[in-house]
Amino acid sequence: MPKMQILFATGLLAWVASCSGDGDDDEGEDTDTTPEDEDCNDGVDNDDDGDTDCDDSDCAGDAACDTTPTAETDCSDEVDEDEDGYTDCLDADCASSCFVWVENGTATVVPEVSYDGTAEWVFDLIDYSPICTYNYDVSSTASLTTCDGCDFAFTVQFDNATLASGDCTPLPAEIQALLTTSSSYEYGFDSDYDYAGTPIAAFMYGYGGSWYALAEATFVDGQFDYQVLWAYSPL
Repeated sequence: MPKMQILFATGLLAWVASCSGDGDDDEGEDTDTTPEDEDCNDGVDNDDDGDTDCDDSDCAGDAACDTTPTAETDCSDEVDEDEDGYTDCLDADCASSCFVWVENGTATVVPEVSYDGTAEWVFDLIDYSPICTYNYDVSSTASLTTCDGCDFAFTVQFDNATLASGDCTPLPAEIQALLTTSSSYEYGFDSDYDYAGTPIAAFMYGYGGSWYALAEATFVDGQFDYQVLWAYSPL
């Protein structure tokens, strides 16, 4: 048989064998065994590595596996749960769980002689929704000399507590205990207090033998006026 015929016959036999095979028809079958990318939220181990969804390292950083809370979940633990840069009562998410306590005061003062005025304790939620307000008569003839640099300082007496508005029962028990109790506090005024190198007219508060500048204040023609923030705390 000529050489060309031998080659042709050999090729023909090979073609027939490939077509007959073992009877399996693989035509159109997908033979790609490359693992799929892990879908991080379908409950399937797509890439067959033994780890499913967020347990798979391929899902690190995937939004479906982000467990960061979307809101502050505890308003008193000093932790920024939702990682928005605001912790506890400084976070707007705590608007209904925290309160602000502000005192507005005015008095006629004769330094080293007398202090006579009123004070208003205002309690609001941190979104400034009102909780309650108490009013007091404040007076003193007990001048103090312990406040270095102060224009005047007194041990002032709070009396005649009057609920002016609202309901104070949501407040912490220790705050409620202060509301109707006649108490004395050390108040003063320093017209030239050094605040980080800048002189300010300051409301001074004495506690434990020390004095603290808590807010700016004015003293004009014998009239002392101030506003001080006492608390920014969880209910």
